[in-house]
Amino acid sequence: MIKELNKLNDQEIELMKETPALIAILVAGADGVIDEKEMYWAEKVKIFRSSKEDSMLKEYYSEAVRGFRKTMEELIEELPINLSERNYEITKRLKGLNKILPKLNRKLSIEFYKSLLSYAEQVAKASGGIMGFASISPEERKWLSLDMIKDPSEKG
Repeated sequence: MIKELNKLNDQEIELMKETPALIAILVAGADGVIDEKEMYWAEKVKIFRSSKEDSMLKEYYSEAVRGFRKTMEELIEELPINLSERNYEITKRLKGLNKILPKLNRKLSIEFYKSLLSYAEQVAKASGGIMGFASISPEERKWLSLDMIKDPSEKG
């Protein structure tokens, strides 16, 4: 994992590792159902990012893809079944990043945040449109801005 994460405690590191799976569940499950195709593409996007990302996050993505499917399945089991309760719990967990990102190098935290936004959009596009791509449902769209996470590039 990225050396920068050594500044974090075990719970914070765990949240960093779970974040992609939490976002995938939030976005892919926005319509109340997480289908196999959405899980498959959420995982594939992570694998692609780990091999192609030319950034400070390459090491993070390489680590995050290990056990990604298992993490997603465990979170789906652990989180409430009720959609609004599940979304509330995921939102609450993702808000925890607001205490973590300021502890990291500013450039890294900004890149991480932007990467999460891009990832959320890719997960949303995985389940609709022509041949499964390019269509984002209104339910998914409302989560794409990840409003619960403060943009680390903004002051204040």
